[in-house]
Amino acid sequence: MRHPAATDAGRASGDERGLSLAGLLVSLLVLALLAGGSVAALDLSGGGTRSELTVPAVSPTTRGGTPSAAGNLIDTAADLAAQQNLDTALQLVEQQAAVSGYAGIDADDLDAGARGLHFVTGPTTGDTDVSFAATDSGGVVTLAALSASGTCWYLWAGAGATWFGAGPGATVCVAVPMADPPVSSTPVPGRAGWQRGSFPSG
Repeated sequence: MRHPAATDAGRASGDERGLSLAGLLVSLLVLALLAGGSVAALDLSGGGTRSELTVPAVSPTTRGGTPSAAGNLIDTAADLAAQQNLDTALQLVEQQAAVSGYAGIDADDLDAGARGLHFVTGPTTGDTDVSFAATDSGGVVTLAALSASGTCWYLWAGAGATWFGAGPGATVCVAVPMADPPVSSTPVPGRAGWQRGSFPSG
């Protein structure tokens, strides 16, 4: 019979176990891109021979121009990181609300329980800085995080619903208090788009 303390000591804590969901998705995306590139490089369907095989060159991302495949992958990974951080931030907000109610939540309270995230009431400068805003009456929270891709990602929670937003090409990324739910719309540069259920394409 094993001693309970030895069994518990052998278990990894939640922070030490495996890959996160975002890490797993990024890994799968990398593998899919590598597999797709290999198939394209080895495409002999046109009657080609081995002497005609070439390996496609991958150029670095070109911000402001047409991004390369590598640039798209980097932007996708950055967007997933910002989205996952917003999901984590919302969980922290809900935990704090269960203790003190929504009206009593502020950025300092959230910072105390955050691991790896920093809550601010102004603009966010990166995906680990989460801009936080709540309505004066409480019960409605808006969160925002800026991805390295240049997209500002948003989460609005209130009235039993959660809305997800994206603002591509954002110059400023800040959460503002919104008493009413967002309106469903498509994201365009300079204007956030919103939808229920999941983050829109940025």
